[in-house]
Amino acid sequence: MTRHPRADEWIERLGLRVLEGESGWWAPAFRSDVEVRTIDGVASPAANAIYYLLDPRRPINAWHWLAVDDTHVIVDGGPVEYVVVNSYGVVTRSVVSQETRPMITVPAGSYKALRLVDPAGFALICSVVTPAWTPERVRVEPPMRIVRPAWLDDATMSELTTGVRA
Repeated sequence: MTRHPRADEWIERLGLRVLEGESGWWAPAFRSDVEVRTIDGVASPAANAIYYLLDPRRPINAWHWLAVDDTHVIVDGGPVEYVVVNSYGVVTRSVVSQETRPMITVPAGSYKALRLVDPAGFALICSVVTPAWTPERVRVEPPMRIVRPAWLDDATMSELTTGVRA
């Protein structure tokens, strides 16, 4: 399996480990001591941040839904394609790169999947979730409701669902 030397440096330096289910590599970076109340009245840390990495071994972050806002910033490498499905099933596709658009926020209640534009490349991403991530606020699954544009064919849906390139 192909490896990327710069990705391997980040994996070692940050102590990244495999993110089961979604795929990719991750490690915690920060968890806020400030407490907030969510719309449903649950107490939560205001935010948390993780390091997240895609590389040739794990080039796709599979579909998942988050109940909270998720902001990603490309720290190194890229570009990364983001496919986002809002609560109405409308699909948008964005390419995030250090050169053009280094940050994207995926709004709460959306599904997202991402993949390296160059499957032989890598991307180190900082993800900040507000309010903080908890297991109850994520579902690893494809979108339940989706209006698929022509480019989102069966092969692409399969890649984004399984995390494996066709």
